[in-house]
Amino acid sequence: PNKPTAQVDRSERKPASENGPDEDTEPSKPVPVVAKWIWHDGKGSMKSELRKTFSLKTVPKTVMVLATCDNAFSMKVNGTAVAASRDWQIPVRFNIASQLIKGDNKIEVAGEMFGGSAGFICQLILLENGTQRVVTTDKSWEVRKPGGAWQAALEVHPYGNGPWGRVFDGKAVTSGAFGLASPPVRAALMQNDFLMRSLGRPHRDQVVTTRPSELTTLQAIDLANDEILTNYLTGGARRIMGQGKSSGELIDWLYLYALSRVPTAGERAVLTEVVGDGKTPIAIEDLLWIVFMQPEFQIVR
Repeated sequence: PNKPTAQVDRSERKPASENGPDEDTEPSKPVPVVAKWIWHDGKGSMKSELRKTFSLKTVPKTVMVLATCDNAFSMKVNGTAVAASRDWQIPVRFNIASQLIKGDNKIEVAGEMFGGSAGFICQLILLENGTQRVVTTDKSWEVRKPGGAWQAALEVHPYGNGPWGRVFDGKAVTSGAFGLASPPVRAALMQNDFLMRSLGRPHRDQVVTTRPSELTTLQAIDLANDEILTNYLTGGARRIMGQGKSSGELIDWLYLYALSRVPTAGERAVLTEVVGDGKTPIAIEDLLWIVFMQPEFQIVR
């Protein structure tokens, strides 16, 4: 998890004297969402390609993006993949300042709907020297069906209307960004649950100097079919699928992230057989479970 249950502020605070005049990290006041839900004409394809070019005289220190798509999308900025999502009810929020350049910049989005309503919405907030500039999805964007001709985007609904409501208001938000995820939260800041207790987390009023090294029956049951762990694996697999990685890239990324090393030839052969083409959620869940059950993971993490 990257959001603590405990009401604590994890942000770094600096004395006012240390803050320079151009230190912009967040909008000074809430910026209303004025973006529109956009798509192509909606006929003949469940996929849509969207793009927007905008110009910058200087590159701001912070360019925050808030976006979601019914049902899934991936985004590139100047040709670099920056974010992906497969759950429209959990918007993604991230900073793309490092991908921008002076002059023309291009945002490219590949959207997909799995049935029902379709739409993509995005709002960029550019912060520099106390000033704010907003770039939003509207009819100035270009869209097309895969392989089709580019045309002006169709404004499906203004924000707040349609089946999505005010999806950006009061909703859980994930970073969605590649390599920009928030650091994990310490277990002490999370509410204790059955999985944590079975793995040895003590109650707050206990001091534990040693823990048994042998797997107990309770631990074996929880690690095999516990609902809490299953939900973690399911959610993780869904987010990983949205990154569009190949099976080889997925295995390498997971090992580097979880174990700080690349897999051996033997491990790679087994994991490649498990994950297949990397397009099946169940296979990715199995891959995650295999890695998480390794004693090496328990030691490193």
